[in-house]
Amino acid sequence: MNTTTRSLMIFAMFAVGASAHEPNKCQTSLSIADVSTAMGAGVAVQPVFSNGGLKGWRIYNTGKSRQLTAQGINSGTLMTHVCGIPANEIFAKGGDACCEVDASREFEVTLLISDIETKILIKRGT
Repeated sequence: MNTTTRSLMIFAMFAVGASAHEPNKCQTSLSIADVSTAMGAGVAVQPVFSNGGLKGWRIYNTGKSRQLTAQGINSGTLMTHVCGIPANEIFAKGGDACCEVDASREFEVTLLISDIETKILIKRGT
């Protein structure tokens, strides 16, 4: 076996080994319906479009959610990210957020409150 062939085979083995150990980037997939449900029964979200793209979702009926009320989130607040993923990327990928962390118990959303991005945790099943 010549040196070039051996080098290519070794490189291929390392490439296969490296890709086999790469962690799955999507630990949990969340739809916007999942997000709304986790916020609490009766909470509604409505998409907001601007400049031809999805800007985020307005959250309504926050008074029906203990966790949103406890965090001082008012009805009409704009949610711009889920699991750190911007709304327009979630929309472009069919409406599901592919969270890189396990979101089975809680996940992070970013809200725009008085033009300031605020990150909060949403607990599931509360």
